[in-house]
Amino acid sequence: MDNPLKQNYAHLKAIQHVTGVHAQKIFSYVAMAGTATFEGEAPERVYSIWRLVKKIQSNKTPVLTSGGANSVYRRLVVHKIKGGYWAARRHTARLRSKSGREEQVTEGNP
Repeated sequence: MDNPLKQNYAHLKAIQHVTGVHAQKIFSYVAMAGTATFEGEAPERVYSIWRLVKKIQSNKTPVLTSGGANSVYRRLVVHKIKGGYWAARRHTARLRSKSGREEQVTEGNP
């Protein structure tokens, strides 16, 4: 899945499913790191890393209580991809194979 907006949407749906948090309480942003760019102007809610940091820091209204945030954190930790870098690579490869773009990932062969 090379489209960062589609990837972000999939991640948002996964977060909603795991945490039970309503979509209106989740801020949807895409960070473009390094030299990544869009052809033409970047779509709405797509930021460079530093612009995203400033955007997040500008949000002053609490969305969750401290207890609610801790509950969401615990749910995310329980459901995170276990196994580190290579597990994440295999996850990405599975997603690509679903979209018809096979990629063989073996440890030591990124």
